[in-house]
Amino acid sequence: VLRVVDPERQHPTVPPHQLVSHLVMVALSSPGAVIAIVIASAGVACATRASSRPSGWLRRSRTASRSNSVLSSPAVHHALRLRCGDDLVNALAGYCARQRLSSASITTCVGSLSALRLRLAGACEFLELREPLEIVSLVGTISECGKGFHLHAAVSRADGSVVGGHIKGAATVATTAEVILAALPALTFSREVDETTGYLELVIRKAWGARWS
Repeated sequence: VLRVVDPERQHPTVPPHQLVSHLVMVALSSPGAVIAIVIASAGVACATRASSRPSGWLRRSRTASRSNSVLSSPAVHHALRLRCGDDLVNALAGYCARQRLSSASITTCVGSLSALRLRLAGACEFLELREPLEIVSLVGTISECGKGFHLHAAVSRADGSVVGGHIKGAATVATTAEVILAALPALTFSREVDETTGYLELVIRKAWGARWS
């Protein structure tokens, strides 16, 4: 019986690159023998990859896997066109709720606004804008099927000056807003209190059953 085990738990009893030759030799010497190969978790391919990685890789990868920064996902893009009078934030949150998108990010947005409420950097008060505004940039994340979001916008005014900050309140579409939304199905986003900042911050987790890492 040749047994290949999970390489992250212990070293394989048979080196992966010798596995095929062992099987052939046993089969030729004992035609009637039953060869059982028990592959636990990773299997031959994973064992082969592990044997080719530098020493200490497993220790580093286990540490990194607990960090939000190493989680990744393929993206599914959704295209939306919002119309005059729509509230930008409510429309995006509502779309994520209807589509059950547990994690999404804004890829791009172009359009115009007639009203916008921003919190500027380091400010406690809000900037209220009620005038023609061109959307120069819209970035951010939407979590928990629209229940949480963190959106920043930069807009240009009639004189060409640009102002930007954290969207906090109304963001009313003037003529149109063309938005590309990236859904990340292998991840889930939530917003939880961070003891360091005191704010609700993004927490990234691997989605249940997701195989992408």
